[in-house]
Amino acid sequence: MISVGAAAPARGTLAGKPPTATPTTSGPTPTPTSSGGAANVTITNSLIGQTATSIGAVEACTRFNIAELLDLGVKNYRVYADLARFEGVDDDGMYGSPTIAQIKANPNIIPWAMWDTQFDRTDAYFFEPGCAPLGTSNKSILTQLKANGIRPILGMRPIDNKGNPAWATSMNPPTTQADWNEWWEYVFGLVYTINVRYNLDINDWEVHNEPDNTGQGWGGTLADYIVFTQQTHDAIKYVYDTYLPGKTFRLYAPVSTHNNTWIDTTLQQNDAIVDVIDWHRYGPTVDDATSIHNKIVTYNTDGVLEALHLSEWGTYRGYSGDGTGYGTWMLTFSQPASKIDYSSIFSMYDWGTCCPGIVSATGTKTPTYYALRLVIRGTQGAKDIYQINTSLSPAMLAAKDPATGKLYYTITNTAMGAQNASVTLDVSAHFTTGTATFYQDDGVTFFDAQTGTASLVNGRVSFTVPKNTIMQVVVP
Repeated sequence: MISVGAAAPARGTLAGKPPTATPTTSGPTPTPTSSGGAANVTITNSLIGQTATSIGAVEACTRFNIAELLDLGVKNYRVYADLARFEGVDDDGMYGSPTIAQIKANPNIIPWAMWDTQFDRTDAYFFEPGCAPLGTSNKSILTQLKANGIRPILGMRPIDNKGNPAWATSMNPPTTQADWNEWWEYVFGLVYTINVRYNLDINDWEVHNEPDNTGQGWGGTLADYIVFTQQTHDAIKYVYDTYLPGKTFRLYAPVSTHNNTWIDTTLQQNDAIVDVIDWHRYGPTVDDATSIHNKIVTYNTDGVLEALHLSEWGTYRGYSGDGTGYGTWMLTFSQPASKIDYSSIFSMYDWGTCCPGIVSATGTKTPTYYALRLVIRGTQGAKDIYQINTSLSPAMLAAKDPATGKLYYTITNTAMGAQNASVTLDVSAHFTTGTATFYQDDGVTFFDAQTGTASLVNGRVSFTVPKNTIMQVVVP
């Protein structure tokens, strides 16, 4: 769950709590003009890539509210699907039984009533001390996510970060045939229950969580983890091949604490079975993402270039700043050279008393929530990215939704010592007339607020981006 990483990019202190709904207070009025001394920003018609495919969040034990996830705009939700959560006691009470062959011959040898009890219990986070029951079940959480177009990504561990469940400690790592029987059964049972018995159509599976960090439960070596990944893949693949014809799944590994040799070795030895390279970074991600892309090319033995999943980022120390720094980081996820296909911020809600999330246990939204919502709107869902010609230095991105035709220009004027930036935006390669809508977030006065509209004049419009602000222009 938690990695040691760089400090949060918070700037300044929070000037009061953000509103619970987006404010409609008017901000700087954009004025259409031809130039007016502003720096020119021209969005060309040269297509240079696509934005992130799926931006999401990591679950947390104090809250689950599907309306908040939809408001934020996330498209994935990372869930801990550990043995302690779904098989806290050995389901049949006989360690090492049934065998893999027996399960293949008759899956009903598994006592499914035990599994249903775990999925249906309304204290979904019972395994986390200090978290009050939410009154909802794991099955309900997964069902709501899928029904609302949010992709669950399920990570599986035999032993969690608290050393549970006690009955399974000998399979950490699995070494005997009895150990492998139990782990194979668990993976099979989880995938089979979710997709065959419950028909939830969940297809994203993570192998462990930070196995390179002994504090997160893995008791084996990197070599052990490579074999563990292979066996986990085998159990998942058997379910799909046998019971889900035509369906495909994604296997995520190594879910490491940072960009390290666990990624290199996974690519060298498991390239053919791993679909997504998964890691954590609590700090700027450009260098990591660029390096991992290069590793994927270097160790490409299967002819497939794997996607990237940054499955933990942000901070576990508390979201106390104005949030614009995190919004700036997220914008880099869609830059072509450092693209991150999937990302999940840690965490959506408070994780007990350990780690404050971007939304508190009571539903109070931090400034980070609003900064991310603004950036997500312009980068979520593999939008087309167009080349920008400008002399301005602030981070910016131009993306067009191929489904709606809307063009999103997002600029983050958040560098330390930043000054107000005057911009003349030229979108004539895409639109010559129409209305531009402006959104602003500074984490103090404006929280992803719509601050005005302006008409294009020959495809151009001028406006000012205040310092320490993220602004988004949406056309038409």
